[in-house]
Amino acid sequence: FPENSIMSWSTHDCMTQDGLPYIGSFSGYSNVFVATGFNKWGMTNGSIAGKIICDAIMGKDNKYAYVFDPSRRVRVSKFVGDLSHSICNYFSHSKKSKMVKFLEGGITKGDIGVYKDKLGDHLVKTKCPHLGCRLFFNDSDKTWDCACHGSRFDIDGNVIQGPSTDKISL
Repeated sequence: FPENSIMSWSTHDCMTQDGLPYIGSFSGYSNVFVATGFNKWGMTNGSIAGKIICDAIMGKDNKYAYVFDPSRRVRVSKFVGDLSHSICNYFSHSKKSKMVKFLEGGITKGDIGVYKDKLGDHLVKTKCPHLGCRLFFNDSDKTWDCACHGSRFDIDGNVIQGPSTDKISL
């Protein structure tokens, strides 16, 4: 890569409250298993998930299963901290449309998302059609992302990744 090139990395993955994946039987169902929340450690946590779920299906005890149990309780203080962080982000990302710079995205005071490029302003709704969470602009990928359930949209509001199936363009 050229010496002065700008490099960035982006990934999209489910993050759990306590940072550990949910691996094991789905609450209330002994024959339904879940493995999610790998926190960008898919190779390692996927291997652990395979072993824990295989042991559960075979009726064997696994001494690590309780650590990753999907029905475990998370600390209330961690939840409250994450919630306050989300609320602060919700209010701190608003700016005036004229303050959004070229090749930058932002949310205006009227909750309209703006991305500016050589084609002009790309305007979108900043409310995710899936369940109404507020979107934020991902500068690395140039996408509108929903932190609640993982939907992603391009600069024109078209769905890139669900669960949302509806676009967010005005």
